[in-house]
Amino acid sequence: MSKRANGEGSIYERDDGKHVVWFSYRDPSGKLRRVKRVAANRTQAREKLRELQKHHEAGIDLSSSDLTLSTYLTRWLEDSVRPSVRPRTYENYEGIVRVRIIPHIGGVKVRKLTPVAIQKMYIDLAESGLSARSIQHTHRVLHKALKLALRQGMIARNQCEAVDPPRAQ
Repeated sequence: MSKRANGEGSIYERDDGKHVVWFSYRDPSGKLRRVKRVAANRTQAREKLRELQKHHEAGIDLSSSDLTLSTYLTRWLEDSVRPSVRPRTYENYEGIVRVRIIPHIGGVKVRKLTPVAIQKMYIDLAESGLSARSIQHTHRVLHKALKLALRQGMIARNQCEAVDPPRAQ
């Protein structure tokens, strides 16, 4: 059995029958990073390896794959929003994130967020009595946060762009 080349990754089977995918790469600072994924079978393992390779080639940060939306939004508020907006604006953004976004989709990983999940959140907010204008504000805040994640290479596309918030009357 020969050694694979750098950037190819590897797959092996554990004693319990599950397959493990290892992918090594160098981040922009030159540090060697390793990513491990577990799959139920060899076919799923190959798919995960292809996905890791594709994300790496596209320049997406693989180390942030386990980051939940709640953690990312909290960090985004502190690192990006607080220093760049007025205190009242920060309070409004923080309230929208804490009360509207995190309870609905905060547990979803940033990479696994889908337009369907965002649309479901908007529907749930509307059914709870929130006005269309308030849902539009929620959409703007989430869109702005995901726009930064896209620029930083954490995600491949901004999922908010595939969702239309309700129209205000």
